[in-house]
Amino acid sequence: MKSALCFSLILTLAITGQSLSTVIQVPGDYTTIQAGIDAAVDGDTVLVADGTYTGFGNRDLDFKGKAIILASENGAENCIIDCESEGRGFCFYKRESSDSILDGFTIKNGWSDKGGGISCTNSSPTIRNNIIIANFALDGGGIYCGNGSNAIISSNIISSNTADYWGGGISTPFSSPIITGNLIIENVAALQGGGGQGGGIAAYGNSSPIISNNVIAQNSAVLNPDIDLEVGGGAISLDAYANAIIVNNTIVQNHTEYGFGGGIFCDFNASPIITNNVIVNSTKGAGIWVSSVSAHPVLSHNNVWNNEGGEYIGISPGIGDISINPLFVDVANRDYHLSNWSPCIGKGIMTDDVPIMDKDGKKRPSPPSSNPDMGAYENNRLTLLPRGDVSGDENVTAFDASLVLRHVVGMINLSENQQKAADVTDDGNVTALDAALILQYTVGLIMQFPAETTTTAPIITATTRIHSIQKRGFRSSSKTRRVSP
Repeated sequence: MKSALCFSLILTLAITGQSLSTVIQVPGDYTTIQAGIDAAVDGDTVLVADGTYTGFGNRDLDFKGKAIILASENGAENCIIDCESEGRGFCFYKRESSDSILDGFTIKNGWSDKGGGISCTNSSPTIRNNIIIANFALDGGGIYCGNGSNAIISSNIISSNTADYWGGGISTPFSSPIITGNLIIENVAALQGGGGQGGGIAAYGNSSPIISNNVIAQNSAVLNPDIDLEVGGGAISLDAYANAIIVNNTIVQNHTEYGFGGGIFCDFNASPIITNNVIVNSTKGAGIWVSSVSAHPVLSHNNVWNNEGGEYIGISPGIGDISINPLFVDVANRDYHLSNWSPCIGKGIMTDDVPIMDKDGKKRPSPPSSNPDMGAYENNRLTLLPRGDVSGDENVTAFDASLVLRHVVGMINLSENQQKAADVTDDGNVTALDAALILQYTVGLIMQFPAETTTTAPIITATTRIHSIQKRGFRSSSKTRRVSP
C-alpha cells in the first residue's frame, strides 16, 4: 500500500506540473489535519503521519476550495480519522474540483445527516484509496454526493456504513460521480428507518453516476414491513430519473429485507444502462427488479443467476444476457476473480462505456483480440477451459473422469477450481455421477453437461409481492464435498 501510495503521489505531481509544490507535514509542521490544510495553497501536499486522529481539527475537515493533495504517509490502514460519532470526516462544499485529492485514510465512526464519512455538495473532489467504515447518516452513510457533485470515487473500501434512508454506502442525488474500482461491502440502508433504498449505492433525482469495476457484495436494503412501498435495491437502487451507467461490476450476495431488487432496483423514470455485470446469489429480493412502467433499463451481456426470488422481475433479459454459475475463484474468501472455467470469460461486449482497465488495473479486454469478460475482473484466457477438463489441458478425456473418481474415494484431493470443473451436474458436489457423465461425453453419448445449460427465470410482473417468496429461505444442501459457486 505504501509503495502504491507514493507512486500515486509522484504521478499526480508529475502530471499536474506540481514538482516544486510544498509538502506540509502533520503533525511535524502542524498538530492537526485542519491546520495543515489551512496552511496549504493550491498545488501543495499535506502529508499525514501514521496514527489515529481525533477531536477538533481532525474531523469535519474542510478543503476550503483548495486544489491540494491530502494524503497519508503509509496508507489507509495506518492513518485513521476517528470521528467518535461527533461529526463527519470531510465536507466538500466550496466547488472543489478533481484537483482536490483525498488519498489514503481510514475514516470511521462519522455521524451526520448527509454523508456520515464524506459529504460533497456542489463539489467534485477525487476520493481514492480510503477505507470508509462504520459511519452513519440519514442519506449516504459512507459518502454523499449531492447537488451537482461529480466526484471521482475510486479504489476505496466502503464497508459497514449505515443510512437511515438512501445509500448505505454511497448516495448520489442530482449528481454524476464516477464510482469505480471500489469494494462496497456490508453496508445497510434503513437499519433503523422506515424504508431504505440502495444498501450499496442509491442514485436518485436526475443523477447519472458511472458505476464500473466495483465489487458490490453483501449489502442490504431494509423496508419496514408495515409500510406499503416498493423500495429496495440491496446493491443498487435507481429512482426518480436516475440514468446511471452500470458496467462491469461484480454484484454478489446482496439482499432486501421486505423489499425488492436484491441486486438492482429500478423505479420511477429510471433508465440505466446495465452492461457486462455479474449479478448473482442475492439472498432475498431477486436479481433485477423493475417496479415502474416508467422505468426503462437497457440490459446487455449480464450474468444474472441464482438470485432468491427470481432473476428478472418486471423486465426481460437483455441481448447477450446469460444465467449460469459464474465460477468465481473462491467465494468463501470473497475472491470474485473468474476461474479459468468461468462462463463469463469473453461473454461481455466492448462499448464506449466499458472501462479499458479492470479493477486490478489489467487491460480490458484481455487478451486484446477477445471480447471483454463479465464482471469487475478480466481473466487472461481467450476462452474458458471446458467444463469437465479437470486436468486443465484444454481437453475432456477419460483421464479427467479418473481424477474425479480418485477424488471421490479419497485417493487425491482436487483443488477448489478443479472441483468446479469436475462438478458437471452443477449440483455443488463432486460425485461418481460426474465421472460417469465425463466418460459419456468423451465417447459421444452426450454432447453437453447439465452445468452448461443456460437458463433464465420466469419473468414476474413488478406488482408481484415478494414476501411469500422470501419465506422459502435460501436453498441449501446437506450433502458433503460441497463446491462454492
